[in-house]
Amino acid sequence: MTDQIPTSWEKQEPQSKNEFENKIQKPNISFKISENLKRGLIYGGIVLGILLLVFGVFYFIFNRPQGDLVKIETDLPSIVELGKIYEIPVTITNQDTQNELKNIYLNLKVDEGVEIVDSNLTSALKNVSIISANSSITQVFKVKFWGRENDNRKIEISLRYTQGNFDTRFEKNLTLETTIGQTPFDSQINITDEVLTNQDFNFQIKIKNKSDQNFEKFFFNLVPVGGMEIISSEPQIENFKVFLPLNKGEEKTIEIQAKIQGQGGEGKKIIANLVVPVRGNEIIVFQRERNIDLINKPLDLQILTDNQIFDLDQRINYTIAYSNNSQLALRSIVITADVSDPWFDLNTLNIKNGGYLTPDNKIIWNAGRNQDLSQLDINEKGSVGFSVKIKKDYNNQKNNLVKVSSSIDSTEIIPNLAGKIYNELSLENKIRGKLIITPSIYFKDPNGFFQNSGTYPPKVNQLSQYSLYLNIEALGNDFKNINLKTVLPANVVFTGQIKGDSQNVNLIYNPRTNELEITVPEVTAFSKKTLVFQIEFVPSQNMIGTPGLLLESINIKAQDSFTLENLNFTLNSNIDTNKLSDKTLPSKDGRIQY
Repeated sequence: MTDQIPTSWEKQEPQSKNEFENKIQKPNISFKISENLKRGLIYGGIVLGILLLVFGVFYFIFNRPQGDLVKIETDLPSIVELGKIYEIPVTITNQDTQNELKNIYLNLKVDEGVEIVDSNLTSALKNVSIISANSSITQVFKVKFWGRENDNRKIEISLRYTQGNFDTRFEKNLTLETTIGQTPFDSQINITDEVLTNQDFNFQIKIKNKSDQNFEKFFFNLVPVGGMEIISSEPQIENFKVFLPLNKGEEKTIEIQAKIQGQGGEGKKIIANLVVPVRGNEIIVFQRERNIDLINKPLDLQILTDNQIFDLDQRINYTIAYSNNSQLALRSIVITADVSDPWFDLNTLNIKNGGYLTPDNKIIWNAGRNQDLSQLDINEKGSVGFSVKIKKDYNNQKNNLVKVSSSIDSTEIIPNLAGKIYNELSLENKIRGKLIITPSIYFKDPNGFFQNSGTYPPKVNQLSQYSLYLNIEALGNDFKNINLKTVLPANVVFTGQIKGDSQNVNLIYNPRTNELEITVPEVTAFSKKTLVFQIEFVPSQNMIGTPGLLLESINIKAQDSFTLENLNFTLNSNIDTNKLSDKTLPSKDGRIQY
């Protein structure tokens, strides 16, 4: 059929793309898969997956790194010589025929008695980049062994590595143990079996190096016996220790003079050590012991005072008490007291119970002047004494001590006791320092710290400002933790301004209570610190005709750094407007005016 021709020129919409496509006839194409083919594809995929998995497992089994194919081996004698350098070879063997070893770290760790040569550490680390498959390398460590005979020593070796292209890190550990062999030293402590308490005695220690090597780092260490004091020694021992290198075959002797405080019948043990420093620790390589017994001195002696700490210009009473501790009467007793200490004012000396003063300032008591000393029976006691004053001035000497020494002896001879019946004793006492606090108040500040305003004399309801000076002076000893505390009077306030030596000074002011507290950390001996505070005063009407009170008492606390005494006292200053320290005021009449 033929399409009709349009009868008008009306605008017609063009056909859309979809409409156009809909008019085109599309062929009908379809694909169909049979059920048998589908099942075949599924089963085939499953079988393939299983085969891949099995392959991966076998590949991993046969190609994974074999840690048990890596071995570390070393060699160390079961018994080692003291101080000898030993080389410890550590062999790492890679028995894996496929994988090389990478990132290899070999670490050697030692105990406190093992020294790594040319090192001050407890471990040594060596790094090896690669060990090829089916090959080995050897690393060598050098060590020394220190300790006493039969001491056990331990070394731990650890190996860390990876294999092939795998990132897994393996670790193997090996522990070595050995024993210090026979000591190469011999020693003797030559001392009597009995020693008098608190009396000087001599003894000797011999040490011999029997080996064929030199020991250059050794120290001799005398273990402190309770109550022991070393008077002198050769070579000189400091803090019970002396440097003592020993060459091969060399013998050294240490001569010691000492005394031991204790009770009669008490047992003591002298212990002498040879030590070597290893990484800051003292390792004992040889030790010798010797037991001794303390016995009481036949003559006991004590120095007693009525004070432990002295003041300047103070009279001190000394008592020297004695007693016979032996089992027989002792005759011809002589007692001395050394009073040559420069702190004594010998012009004030007063000797009790007889005695006389020698040219070398020793007081002597004997039977000629005191019949009690002609014979001293078993367990009999007695005393003598003297008194003397301390001098009046420090003379710029710091941390002062005053010392008295006393001795007692008898001509009697006691069987089985070598030497003279003798005893001596010293007593030291500290001299107390002085802390001087001096307050003063100025209307016109003499040092220009503050430009004070107001009038003088003060007037009712008018503000006047003043400078409060506190001078802190230490004499004889240092003083620390100096605390000054005061409550300002009514009508007086602290402005908050402080000048002078105010560094490190702690200041607390409570305006509600009007409490002012100052803490100074330290003032050294024979020095002075000055603190300056500005205060304000507004007098009230009821004060007319009277001086205005500006400062009352000051409570002071401090510690004497030498005697360690705590001071606690009150300074009653009571400074009013009539007691100002100004020298240029027109009048000394500081009474309050209307």
